[in-house]
Parts: sequence; structure tokens; C-alpha cells
Amino acid sequence: MPPALARKYPAAATSWEWQYVFPARDISVDPRTLAVQRHHLHPSGIQRAITAAVRAAGMTQRATAHTLRAAFALRLKEAGCQLDDIQKLMGHADIRTTQHYLESQPPAHQRLRGPLSSKP
Repeated sequence: MPPALARKYPAAATSWEWQYVFPARDISVDPRTLAVQRHHLHPSGIQRAITAAVRAAGMTQRATAHTLRAAFALRLKEAGCQLDDIQKLMGHADIRTTQHYLESQPPAHQRLRGPLSSKP
């Protein structure tokens, strides 16, 4: 939290909006305030964890955090969630961005099979 905001809103640092979703494992010293505290995980650490998980799963295709976001949006759509709800969960300001995530899949009637389908 920036120092000026911390002075103006002393209790704001305890609210959810200012907490790190992915905190770093180690604590460090803030160079501005010299306070010893935990910061956020560096994005490269998240990407390394995703790469290791993909390798451990035996997947041969490349996967990134963006791949996981797109898969999450797609699963929500397949589960019957409304497009505007998916938009809010994804944090998109424009509905067209959310629609872009969901365009790559063919319609359900083309990719899903019924129990009596003879196609493998």
C-alpha cells in the first residue's frame, strides 16, 4: 500500500483488496519504509510452478497462466454460467473480451456426444 494511502486510511491495509493473492514465501525489507514484510510472488515464480505442473502431468502442449484463465472461462460456460457472470469473474471491463475467450470452441451440439452416439 502506498504510504500516503496508509496515512489517509489507516485500517485499509487489513482489507481484502490490499492482500496478496500469491504471497512470496520469504519476507523482505521494503526499501521505502525499511519495514520487514512479505511481498507478492514474482510472476516468473508462478509461471515456473505452472510449467512444473504441466510437466508433472505429462502434457506435451505448452500451457501458461493465460491458458488456465481461458480454460476456466470455458468450463464456466460449459457449466451453464451466464456470460455477464463470467465477465465479472474474469475481471473484464468489456464483454467482447470475455466473448473472445469463448470463441475458440465449436458449439456444444458439434463437440458433445450423446450416450447412443456411434462416434468414438
